[in-house]
Amino acid sequence: MPIIYLNGASSSGKTSIATELQALFSEPYLNAGVDSFLKMVPQRFIGTKNENALFEWVETDQENTRCLTLKLHPWGKRLVLGMYRSIAALATSGNNVIIDEVALNKQILKEATKILAPFTVYFIGVKCPLDVLEKRESARKDRPINSARGQCKLVHSHGEYDFEVDTSIMSPQKSAIAIKKYVESTPNPSCFKKITAIK
Repeated sequence: MPIIYLNGASSSGKTSIATELQALFSEPYLNAGVDSFLKMVPQRFIGTKNENALFEWVETDQENTRCLTLKLHPWGKRLVLGMYRSIAALATSGNNVIIDEVALNKQILKEATKILAPFTVYFIGVKCPLDVLEKRESARKDRPINSARGQCKLVHSHGEYDFEVDTSIMSPQKSAIAIKKYVESTPNPSCFKKITAIK
């Protein structure tokens, strides 16, 4: 079954696009985004310095500007790998799946290509300029300020996508329409499989 993998920084519009895609397709698509899996975890283990935390936010400087980067801990790696294995199980059972992810860890992404190797994966880049991301981040008030800055370049550093949308100039609906058109006209996407070659 097809898997549509939306990858982009926080506040880039992935979740909104996923919702629009679900409305457009005649068959059901499950939204298996990472946020759905994080909701399974007690809050005290998310983004904190708890010794068993899944991840924590680390303050760094990027081009002389403060930014927050996400440091993934062992429990976090287990969750993300478990997410990919769960998605594989859903697809094996005949479900269409949308992945809504901020793929910052190249090694985990490479592992994901192995887990999802039996399936057709459309690797979609959800891009947006940093200044727009930061305005959205500030307006949302549910994301740490400066986290988009820490993710903006890293999340796309793995290489190519099968298809890209720019949500600074395209609405979630128009982005979803373009993605659906691409998926329906492209039987053999290839970029996700190439990630195994990343060093």
